[in-house]
Amino acid sequence: ELLQYLKTEIMILHGIQVDVLPLQPLPAAAFEKERGRYRADLLLGYLEQCGQGRFEKILGITMADIATATRGHSSWGVMGLARLHAPPAVISSFRVQKKVRSVQHYRQRMLTLARHELGHTWGLSHCSSSFCLMRDAEGKMNLDKAGFFCKACTGLVSRL
Repeated sequence: ELLQYLKTEIMILHGIQVDVLPLQPLPAAAFEKERGRYRADLLLGYLEQCGQGRFEKILGITMADIATATRGHSSWGVMGLARLHAPPAVISSFRVQKKVRSVQHYRQRMLTLARHELGHTWGLSHCSSSFCLMRDAEGKMNLDKAGFFCKACTGLVSRL
């Protein structure tokens, strides 16, 4: 149900074709036993292998906790990860679910997160505008405050 919602909304908002691929198990090699998390950077590599160049972008969606090395931490929990101008992105509902008020609230958060990470794959960096979809989460849950690209980021996305 969530996948269908994200597919429909991304197609409408961005005018792009979206295909939902079959469910895949997370690679055991990406699991960090000591923290009980999956390495998001390794998941990006896994997604690239799964896509085998067949897709312009590929977005992995998981319920598992994911992390990356950043901010001086070897395992910083994140909601999503993507690289600029690269095909794969990964998002996780693990942190998104906290203090969710309804199914629609949860869906909206996941859509915001998906669009943020897709923004990185399209080449958008973090934005300084406090209401832009591309602002840096800085370790906080701020998915409820930014549902749209700011004017500058919208201009960059529309040129793609």
